[in-house]
Amino acid sequence: MLRIFSSGLLKTQFVRGKHLMVGLDGTDFGLAALEFAVHRKRPEDTITALHIKQAEVSSEMVFEKAKAVAGDVPVEWKAYAASSSPKTCMVKACEEFKVDMLLLGSRGLSHNISEYLNKRLVEGVGSVPDYCVHNAPCDVVVVKPKAV
Repeated sequence: MLRIFSSGLLKTQFVRGKHLMVGLDGTDFGLAALEFAVHRKRPEDTITALHIKQAEVSSEMVFEKAKAVAGDVPVEWKAYAASSSPKTCMVKACEEFKVDMLLLGSRGLSHNISEYLNKRLVEGVGSVPDYCVHNAPCDVVVVKPKAV
């Protein structure tokens, strides 16, 4: 709660935190997005880390690596069963969880090599972030990988 003094009167306003959702895919790009969210989280904000479950990578493995990045910052860990492509699932999850901001890594390539070879990637960003930028009902932050 934020208290504001104006004209000698005490006004009380509630500061609503933002619901940040980070898309994790098991790559360092997703972890970079989580690190970005953790370092910018305000006390009133909540973070949900979402892994779209696919056969290649287990959510437990993804979350284990991500918990090291999050440290002591509270994060809600969710695994979402892929009923369609990861990008459409990510947008549906934003709607379902009433997310204010979606954070994604910029070039987390597919884990399945045949899917990778058959999929046309959008130059520089990646197909999932590109789709989410254009279709998500919330703000989308695409986190670039750190320079080596």
